[in-house]
Amino acid sequence: MPCSLQHIITGLLESVEKSGRSDREISLAAVGHESAIRSLRRGHDPRLSTLLALSQELEFSIEFLTKGDIVLPDTCEEVPLLGEIAAGGSDGHDDGQVMTYAQNNRESTIAPVGLNADDLSCHGALAAMRVRGESMQPMYQDGDYVYVYGKDPLRYTPDRLIGRDCAIVIDGQGGMDDGAIYLKRLRRADNGERDMFNLESLNPHFPTMTNIAVHNVMPVRHVRRSF
Repeated sequence: MPCSLQHIITGLLESVEKSGRSDREISLAAVGHESAIRSLRRGHDPRLSTLLALSQELEFSIEFLTKGDIVLPDTCEEVPLLGEIAAGGSDGHDDGQVMTYAQNNRESTIAPVGLNADDLSCHGALAAMRVRGESMQPMYQDGDYVYVYGKDPLRYTPDRLIGRDCAIVIDGQGGMDDGAIYLKRLRRADNGERDMFNLESLNPHFPTMTNIAVHNVMPVRHVRRSF
């Protein structure tokens, strides 16, 4: 059954307490500023994108997203649609292609609900990719949209993204121009190599990609579900 907004907020705050981490640390990691959890504690109505980001950071499952459960301001803003991101893990049909930020991509899609102009333009501007595949279920479904920033402050520090869901470009594949890009949870490599990582699938039916050299890593900042 879908959860009420208050049930979700209560569950998130309970997860914060269980994590042993500070409100500031979790807020910064999830949404890039330190006031997200403080706002929840003060009773402010959150944005849907903030709830999704906090739930991912705290690994708290949200079962709502049915129309009418949560009424939040919508948006008619559009952002670039870079292409598809593979939620796969095998060679072949699960590989995704994504366009470079430098290219003038004419495709676009709507931004997540509740974002303001600053949210859309900071860190090199927000852009979307369409999820293809099932390896990141139940968190991400085939057809969902994930949003990243082209110049995310954590983009060049993958060690700080361990345990986070990211858009990951495989090294040696041509970079953002024509390389394979995966939606995976970033983990440390089995072989202990500093510049290699494991790419974890959330769906237990898909294997983890182990000891992978990566070209680029961008944390997923927002998610929009496909209905």
